[in-house]
Amino acid sequence: MEEIREVLRLWLGLAVGLPAPGLRTIAARAGVDRKTVRRYIAAAQAAGLTRDVGASALTDELLGAVVAGVRPARPNGHGQAWEALVPFSEQITQWVRGGTPENPEPLTVTKIHILLARQGCVVPYRTLVRFATECCGYRRTTTTVRVADGDPGVECQIDFGYLGMLDDAATGKRRKVFALVFTAGRCQMVCVSPVLISERKIYEHGVRRQAASSRRRTVA
Repeated sequence: MEEIREVLRLWLGLAVGLPAPGLRTIAARAGVDRKTVRRYIAAAQAAGLTRDVGASALTDELLGAVVAGVRPARPNGHGQAWEALVPFSEQITQWVRGGTPENPEPLTVTKIHILLARQGCVVPYRTLVRFATECCGYRRTTTTVRVADGDPGVECQIDFGYLGMLDDAATGKRRKVFALVFTAGRCQMVCVSPVLISERKIYEHGVRRQAASSRRRTVA
């Protein structure tokens, strides 16, 4: 929803130095495709947004209407690719289980993906994985492996993600803000390190910062 808000904010001319930007400029500043920008704006206009209003018009109700307008209808909670796999559920189950004269050994999802394409069912690989797992018995197991908690200071889980856009006071431009998240495995303490660098460099930056912080706490 923040992505939609940013696109509409730019379209309304609320960004400094961009009174009436075009689709190409909006797409570049918001980090999305021009077709996506066009869809967001069309849905907002259909919901009653005009270009002569201010930031107060970007309410949660309007953004919710835009989200409903740009997302495809999913009456069963799944998209068209999932529905295309439903007629093949029995065949996929046989491929996953194996034990038949045609395929005595279980097939991999990669192989199943190829076989379905040969039959005219072309779907994203990740959709096939989810469908096979939820509906066809793929990766199901009756054994639960318990993992013992490690000693304090031994395990640290690391993740990163995109937070949003931020006005850079030094340059006057809006920049993407990322975050590196550290979670201690034993106590579940979380440390969030926001950064203004690309995902390629975020790991090195965050690890150095967290390591320095850990050394300070250890000395203290």
